Amino acid sequence: KPASALVPFVERLVIVSTICTIGLALTLVLDPPFVWALVAALVLTVILGTDYTLRFGPDGKIRRGYEMTTLWALPTLLVVGAFLFLRLPMFNSGSAIAAGLAATGLLLGLILLSEYYVIEPVRESRSKARFWLNILSYLIAFALYTAIYAPKVRSAFSATAVAVVTALICLELYLGGREDRHRGLVYAIITGLGIGQITWALNYWIIDTLTGGALLTIAFYWVSSVIRYHLSGRLKLKTLLEFSGVSSLWLMMIFLTGLWLR
Repeated sequence: KPASALVPFVERLVIVSTICTIGLALTLVLDPPFVWALVAALVLTVILGTDYTLRFGPDGKIRRGYEMTTLWALPTLLVVGAFLFLRLPMFNSGSAIAAGLAATGLLLGLILLSEYYVIEPVRESRSKARFWLNILSYLIAFALYTAIYAPKVRSAFSATAVAVVTALICLELYLGGREDRHRGLVYAIITGLGIGQITWALNYWIIDTLTGGALLTIAFYWVSSVIRYHLSGRLKLKTLLEFSGVSSLWLMMIFLTGLWLR
């Protein structure tokens, strides 16, 4: 039996989350080019750590390679997003950085826990885990969109980065537990291209970093929710109106309160 199967799941989860959090902390005190080497090593650690944690599901079965590649996406994007997000001006104190690192470690643990139960054969556990994975996906999207939007780089770079990030997150949203993986992959790419185009348009607006990230996240929520329900055959007028209502509510909170607008 492989070593990972002999270590209890909770211990594997804590080990991987702790190592990744420590690695993120080290990236904050290093300068280029050493920091880039550490980030590359950290990404590899997350991928191997996810494999180590989730290769054996709660049913005791070994996950096949293509199943694991879908599970790698969110943990990896979380760590990369945290690396970028923790460099924003709001993290200008030791307490803020410590809180950000702690939140990252907790979120990574929650993602691994949710993914563990997504491969659970019991339908009720799988449905609850899928719900939390969707919530975590939108949180990660917000962090990455905000970090990408912050430098206000040329649209050719920022829109492309947002498109790639969106497509990778959609691998989790669209492919989790689906047999028609080719169709889900096509829709993931289409969603990425669509949100990338919205990023291109937002770059012409004079809005602050958090507003830009929030607007992109709202757009991503609406598009990905509609496509996800379409792929599962559950899209109806009622659900479409529900997604539109939630998205409109968040947009109203942004523009009417003016909390983030300059």
